[in-house]
Amino acid sequence: MKQENIRKLYRASKRRRSWTITIAILIFAGYLFFFTSNLTIPQQTSQATEIGKESYYAAQRSVTVYDAAYDKQAQMLEAVLALKNETYDNVNDYYFFPQVSGRRKYGILTVNPAIQDTLITVLRIEHLKPFDEVKIVFAPKLSENLDEIPNSVVGSLVFNRTNLKYEEIQTNRTRSDYLRYRFEAGLKTAQEALAAAKEEKKRILANVDAIEKESEQLSADMKYFTDDEKKQAKAKINAKKAEKAELLISAEKAQQEIELQEKKYKEAYDMLHKNFEEEE
Repeated sequence: MKQENIRKLYRASKRRRSWTITIAILIFAGYLFFFTSNLTIPQQTSQATEIGKESYYAAQRSVTVYDAAYDKQAQMLEAVLALKNETYDNVNDYYFFPQVSGRRKYGILTVNPAIQDTLITVLRIEHLKPFDEVKIVFAPKLSENLDEIPNSVVGSLVFNRTNLKYEEIQTNRTRSDYLRYRFEAGLKTAQEALAAAKEEKKRILANVDAIEKESEQLSADMKYFTDDEKKQAKAKINAKKAEKAELLISAEKAQQEIELQEKKYKEAYDMLHKNFEEEE
């Protein structure tokens, strides 16, 4: 009897040890997952800055990014952009600060303006290990004291896999090379926007034409309709008139967009040929 009790206690103790080991493994796995999750789970990315689109980050101050690339071999990010200042403060120098998120420790990084003037700015971040996202916060140098610069003039650029090119960066390019790239990119963007505006107007007018034909057909067929069918047809024709009126307003707006894009296209074309006419 005593031997039997000893065997029961031994088996119970083995089961307890087995559960203890299992619980310990689960706790350890939980801690391991918690501390390494940043390495195993992709980090959420923000809305990336749209390439080729002018964005106003402050009153009368805008930024347009023409190109952004990351060179993994050189561990360098490069952004080609233009900072436009339509104010009369004549402040065209800027502070730039990087914010990096990813799976590594990045240490202290700086944004180096390789080229910076009113027509073209080239920013580089060197010694940058592979990352999930880079945000460049910038502001005009309205004061040497950063605390005196209002938030209303602070902008930011976001770069991640959705808007970056992953390629070798040619650091021997000149200001003229970058400037030509900017004007050619601007010309291409304006050309595409103009084509899109024309296509939109064409689509709207096609819908107007379809409504007119449908209304004409209903009017022609009305002599064959019963009184109830005539009422329904008239109601439909009136609804189509209202729809047509809205479409014509949209067509007018589309025409205004075409005129705006034609102006931008001409400006981009003139800028390219004015600055590089000697080479052509």
